[in-house]
Amino acid sequence: MDPAAGEAIISARSLAPFLRGNSLFAVIVLVVLALAAARIIGHVPEPLLATAGLSFLGWMVVLRAWRRDLASPFTRPVQVVVAWLTFTALALGVIYRIDRGGWLWSALTGYERYITENLADRIDLPIAAFLELYPMFSADPETPSRIVLKRDAYEISESIVIPAGLSVSIEPGTVMRFGPGASLISYSPIAATGTAEQPIVFTARNRWLKWGCVAVLDAPGSVFEHVWFEHARSGVVNGVNLPGSLSVIRSDADIAHSRFSKLFGKDALYVQAAQVSIRDNVFEDAIKDGVDMDGGSGQIVGNSFIDCGDEGIDLSGDYDVEVVNNRITDAGGGRVAAEAGLEAIRARNTFGYRGAGDG
Repeated sequence: MDPAAGEAIISARSLAPFLRGNSLFAVIVLVVLALAAARIIGHVPEPLLATAGLSFLGWMVVLRAWRRDLASPFTRPVQVVVAWLTFTALALGVIYRIDRGGWLWSALTGYERYITENLADRIDLPIAAFLELYPMFSADPETPSRIVLKRDAYEISESIVIPAGLSVSIEPGTVMRFGPGASLISYSPIAATGTAEQPIVFTARNRWLKWGCVAVLDAPGSVFEHVWFEHARSGVVNGVNLPGSLSVIRSDADIAHSRFSKLFGKDALYVQAAQVSIRDNVFEDAIKDGVDMDGGSGQIVGNSFIDCGDEGIDLSGDYDVEVVNNRITDAGGGRVAAEAGLEAIRARNTFGYRGAGDG
């Protein structure tokens, strides 16, 4: 036998008792090195690495609770790692399946996921077909093209598409609880007029599983007054990106006395190429922008922007917007972005740090 080979065998035999007694330590080192390599070489997002690390710690606690012996210096660690990876993959797969809104998935993995739906066949539905598909709505007997959502609490499991050529009225006190990823998409104007005592509420059935958004596209003027938006995200419907919990695209709107809070899409309110009046609203705890206008005209007056993750107000494109008497507070001292007129905006609004007299 080659002396070097013999020495290697002797060394391996002498190392085996150490590995046998420290196989748990060996598994931990192996996993830590693998996670570090995944970050440095594979550029795997930190949230996914954190999720995998916590999953591993939980798996090791379970093994210790079962008093499983990690006696084999080689086979048992491999079995443990394979079982941990399988468990983690199955858990993430279940989350991906049930979380159609994509918020938990994005938070746990760092990879964005937005629900994409193709519902173009519903845009031109006749009113009778629409009412048959969505019986929660009713026709106004005096105005054939007007549909009404009467005051009640509704559980919405799948996205609703309101076809073009109608008008929609939502009564005060109505509550719509959306399932994961579900949205309300309208190609007709919406009159959602609540009151201070009976606001209209758009929220999630389960706050951990975010719903999609409310969107109005290519329609005449809509009204959202005393409406609460919470636990929403965003969506992509019929090929159109809808980044706001309320997205108004090529559709004029009056948005007043409403509350946008605990929102997890790109924007709380997104406006594209529309004339809007945004008055006396509260935008709070939006994960990115409070109001994001991409072109258009109108006014943003008397609103409160509290702890928006990026900017309270973000203006881009070709716009003509009056921005006055708003209060913007966040960790950065009040952030706004505008491609033109930024100095005038800063002069005509109030800025502050989070906690400095916020409402």
